[in-house]
Amino acid sequence: MCAPEHFGLGRYGDPVDPEACFKALKSMQRVLAKGGHLYIAVPVGEQSGVAFNAHRIFKPELVIETLNELKLAEFSLISSKGYFERISLQEFHEMNTGISYSAGFDGLFEFVKE
Repeated sequence: MCAPEHFGLGRYGDPVDPEACFKALKSMQRVLAKGGHLYIAVPVGEQSGVAFNAHRIFKPELVIETLNELKLAEFSLISSKGYFERISLQEFHEMNTGISYSAGFDGLFEFVKE
């Protein structure tokens, strides 16, 4: 929860590796048992990017594409103000076409390995 966005940016003494977060997600996907659930929470926005070396921001589809061997069971939004809502990806994009992480949203993803 709220860790992959920091991997590979060098902020915490780790080596700089632009692919580190994607490698970590792929490893989680690989070791997940059949029928297992994987919960991931990361900052989300309309566009993916890096906020200096603090953290990554993920377009939700990038997380889903990276975990391509898993089925998305649920997507929810969590705001810094305690707002929590199950939401479809379409609703996320319709909320505000300019939504960015500066709005304080984390995406909570639940995946299942079939």
